Amino acid sequence: MKFEKLKNIVEIKKGKKPSFVDTPNENSVRVLQIDDLRNDNTPKFTNDKSGIFAKENDVLIAWDGANAGTIGYGKSGYIGSTIALLRKRQPELYSTTFIGIFLQSQSQYLRGKTTGSTIPHISRKALDDLEVPVISVTDQLHIANLLSKAENLISQRKESIRLLDEYLKSTFLEMFGDPVRNEKGWEKDKVIAFTDCIVPGRDKPKSFTGNTPWFTTEDLNHKSYVTKSKKGLGLSVEEIKEVRARVIPAGSVLMTCVGDLGVISVCKENCVVNQQLHAFICKQEINNLFLINMFAIFKYE
Repeated sequence: MKFEKLKNIVEIKKGKKPSFVDTPNENSVRVLQIDDLRNDNTPKFTNDKSGIFAKENDVLIAWDGANAGTIGYGKSGYIGSTIALLRKRQPELYSTTFIGIFLQSQSQYLRGKTTGSTIPHISRKALDDLEVPVISVTDQLHIANLLSKAENLISQRKESIRLLDEYLKSTFLEMFGDPVRNEKGWEKDKVIAFTDCIVPGRDKPKSFTGNTPWFTTEDLNHKSYVTKSKKGLGLSVEEIKEVRARVIPAGSVLMTCVGDLGVISVCKENCVVNQQLHAFICKQEINNLFLINMFAIFKYE
């Protein structure tokens, strides 16, 4: 298959800081900001016509900030200073939806290549050098249609999981009451009375050559099981000894203690965790599923 670098397919234009109007009139035009790439919940408008205007067949990318790499398309309006538009050089050769979905598939790569020590910025070189498959527009539209359907199914699945999570939370509260208010008058004790809490050491392995999974915060998926490291990292017996780590037995509850605090999972096999996680080994008096649901109440209260 032939590939073409993105810089040969599109031209890139950065937006500018807009001046907003509190009360839009017939002369006002939509301003697109990063949040607008995801939804249309809070549209803003301007009467300043000196900015960069995006058309519906342009692809938009969040250029700066924590959401750098977020992609949007099918929207029109003046773009803010944290957004850039990608305009096709030869519109008849490429589908906007195909390019948009392709770039969405590269979001993690682009975020990993951002520059700037405090505020991330998209690397122009990394974006320019992305290689896009050269296929017919008919095939592009077919692929884009299939991927869009898959994306819709994933969104529906996520919504189903969210609703199920809410149901489980409400069922837990109905059965046991709020752990903080303790309306049902349960006898209480500290978590440490029912678990062994493992706080990992500060040593980081120099190599990963074994089969015992090494988990970090990015491996945890709230209220689920984890089996393998997303990066495929594992330690040997010798490496575990070198970092003075304790092997955490299968069935233990893992919790993030930095970043997105309180994300919890149950490990399905023996593992080792880095310094950003705590582990709770449940004793006979407590069930690990009960523990993660109790922790979940505290996370969202």
